[in-house]
Amino acid sequence: MVTIKDVANAAGVSPTTVSNVIHGYHSRVSEGTSAKILSVIEELGYVPNLSARSLVSRSSHVISMINNVSVENPSDIILNPFHLLAVSQIEASLRESGYYLMFRTCQSGQELKVFLQNWNVDGIFVSGPVKEDFLQVLLETDKPIVLLDSNIHESSLSDVGQDDFTGGYLAARFLLDHGHRNIGYATLSIEHIGSTAKRYEGFCKALQEAGIEPDPSFLFKCDNSHPDSYSEMVSHIREAVSSGMTAIGTSSDHIAMIIRYQLRQLGIGTPDPLSIIGFGDLSQYLPYLAGLTSVHYDFQKKAASAVEFMQDLLSGKRTEPGHMVLPVRIIDQGSVRQI
Repeated sequence: MVTIKDVANAAGVSPTTVSNVIHGYHSRVSEGTSAKILSVIEELGYVPNLSARSLVSRSSHVISMINNVSVENPSDIILNPFHLLAVSQIEASLRESGYYLMFRTCQSGQELKVFLQNWNVDGIFVSGPVKEDFLQVLLETDKPIVLLDSNIHESSLSDVGQDDFTGGYLAARFLLDHGHRNIGYATLSIEHIGSTAKRYEGFCKALQEAGIEPDPSFLFKCDNSHPDSYSEMVSHIREAVSSGMTAIGTSSDHIAMIIRYQLRQLGIGTPDPLSIIGFGDLSQYLPYLAGLTSVHYDFQKKAASAVEFMQDLLSGKRTEPGHMVLPVRIIDQGSVRQI
């Protein structure tokens, strides 16, 4: 069996230098030396024994990302651009530090507890709203935890998110300032916690300040667990447009994109007759969202901050939880017309 010492001798470097390259600590080794070591590893067929390394260091070098949104159709997670972008950016940052990312969906606190009992992960990211049974399990573990978009703000847990309430408020205010009064809202199911609830709360606040009571018939919900849910939602939106609705806010760019596409298939354009505004401003990453006015926040900074919090907790550099709320603003890309 080829050992790390064999690789070091063949490359003419120390075992520590080889270890740095294997663990992904490329900043500690020159580019030329790294290339030489990787070449020797391939030539000798060396495979790092991660299990043995885990036993010696008591670290698995695995960080889990837990998605705690209950879904019956697993493909919904993959199709959601937020999850794809968050996972890819966080994984890339962790890889640079020699860590691996494990993605897992848990639909209950009990399922999360079983997962943590069976997998020796070094830390935990949790994406989405945190329900009570989940929160209890998280509070009982001694592993570093970073929440993304939880809106829990539990003082003992690190969390990263954006100002969802203000984002929803600004979205409605933007539509109002463009002369719209018959305004709808499209979202996933709204829970009492989480980003979607805060966004809708801010949206309604702006309407009420303008003397407009949110119309229940103009609230459109879609359910990821039912394949036909989006088509049914768009059908109701089409009827509302026929009844005089001129604009619609959404809880995500993903939902806005689906509405635009399906309405276009029905011969209904945006921004005329229906203006639309998204949330997330992911058009810089996803070209098919070009031209969508949206609530912007720094997505890259969110992912980077989550990883930074995790790394600082793992290394002991940070002894107290970190909390970050990113500011939001409107990016006008022409999908809202002036009335």
